[in-house]
Amino acid sequence: VAKPTDIAREGMQAAGHFRDRWRDLGPLSLEPRAFVGERGADSAHAPASPWIAPALGLLLIRPSARGGRFRPSLGRRVSRRRGARAAPAAVCYCVVELEGRGLGAVAVRDIALGELVAAEEPVLAYHIPEADSGEASSSSWESQVQEQFRALPEDLQRAVMSLHDAEASNIGLPSTLEGVVLTNCFVRDESSPDGVVCVAMSRFNHSCDPNCEGSWNEACGERRIYASRDVTAGEELCIFYSDVRAPWEERREELLLRYGFGCHCAACASTGSDTGSSDRRRTRMLELDSEIGRVGAADPEQGLLCARELLNLYDEEGLHTQSFRKRACFFMFQLSLLRRDLEEARHWAQRAWKYSELSFGADHSDTQLLSKFARDPSAHPAWAP
Repeated sequence: VAKPTDIAREGMQAAGHFRDRWRDLGPLSLEPRAFVGERGADSAHAPASPWIAPALGLLLIRPSARGGRFRPSLGRRVSRRRGARAAPAAVCYCVVELEGRGLGAVAVRDIALGELVAAEEPVLAYHIPEADSGEASSSSWESQVQEQFRALPEDLQRAVMSLHDAEASNIGLPSTLEGVVLTNCFVRDESSPDGVVCVAMSRFNHSCDPNCEGSWNEACGERRIYASRDVTAGEELCIFYSDVRAPWEERREELLLRYGFGCHCAACASTGSDTGSSDRRRTRMLELDSEIGRVGAADPEQGLLCARELLNLYDEEGLHTQSFRKRACFFMFQLSLLRRDLEEARHWAQRAWKYSELSFGADHSDTQLLSKFARDPSAHPAWAP
């Protein structure tokens, strides 16, 4: 059985391979999600929410004229306070011991859909250059986090080392800094293995039926978590560590192999025909998500049908992740432009904008760009003659 740290390390090294594979899906495909990791006391990692590239138009609608894959411009260090930092309207959760689950975040009051639950600057960050970027690596990610860790105050060092180390826990050894980082890191965005460690957010556990989702805000240099549905006081607040659209057996295997725990959320606890129906819906979600770009590039009308089916499946399954809907609506916006239907494109851009506000916040670069397209769909390069 592969060690959790070996799998996580391979994920960090393989981000380029994920991009190459997704690039072949077709000219409308967005960048992939690379699940690398974060976890609470009994859980492990969450991906960044589905991401819209800053260049967002030409390179997604048509193959790159440069022949290379799109790579966003990433700061080499986590930017801090370039934008206004966010803060929840009032404290809405506390971290408590949960029976059979270790520590976890629980709502202390009702939380509304789209409400900011938490915002946190990282205590550790690392940068890994792409193998083919030509960028020289001044130090390994291990040495980067070790140097930063030594510079932290003792209380923060203790807080970091109190986080879960999946490999050490599985073999009964003391936690290591490397193991803690590999178990708890958040990817900064989906096209890069660059990661951050946020102590408080690592206490949010996993669910395959999550009520929250996280994203990285580059302008502010902070990780944020938003409620993806209305939450009542007393509910545990959960994010997702792997693609919850995978069937149950695949989700179970990934969580066990990478993080050594089994998920017992409502989606995983269902039995019999309920499990089979859920698996069929979730498997179809993944199929449609990858098909929309391929199909839509050749036949925009068929691509729109795929996207509508995908949105309906999210509703049927009761999967509330708003960033999934944002992604589907952004596909539909682009496909509508290819059909030369500006009003339909405006409708889908407005919906994508709404979902982006709910999952990323109003000041996120994705949301601001979608706001621009919602006001003027013709601003997208796909509308150019």
